Amino acid sequence: MTACDKGHGRVEVRTLLAMDVPEHLSFWPGVKQIVAMKVVKFQKSKESHAITYGITSLSAQEAPPEVLMRLWRDHWSIENKLHRTRDVVLHEDHSTIRMHAAPQVMAAVRNLAIFLARKWRRSLTDLASNYKNFPRKEFQSMLQN
Repeated sequence: MTACDKGHGRVEVRTLLAMDVPEHLSFWPGVKQIVAMKVVKFQKSKESHAITYGITSLSAQEAPPEVLMRLWRDHWSIENKLHRTRDVVLHEDHSTIRMHAAPQVMAAVRNLAIFLARKWRRSLTDLASNYKNFPRKEFQSMLQN
């Protein structure tokens, strides 16, 4: 299946290939199909090529190529809307929190911030800049007293 998208000054041609899991790879429980997505991007005078692979527990009857293409695109929509926001705006990848349940707690706090910003129709960058101006030293001294 092939699809073409135009926007943001570029043209993207996606070709999705799917096949049933070969017998020699059937040891993976639940895996029904192997998927390859080839993306060719044309932007100005540049052309780039990428191939990404995936697996799915959906059979060819449950998810023909058209459905797999939509599911693949929906996955990246979530990735771009949530995870990119968590990383670019909230700098999640730079976090040094690594012990016990703290990383999961901070991920939940970041998700809550994103949810509230969207609910209040505010920009996360505005909220982040307000946080940067938060008087940390005064707050810390109040806690120590």
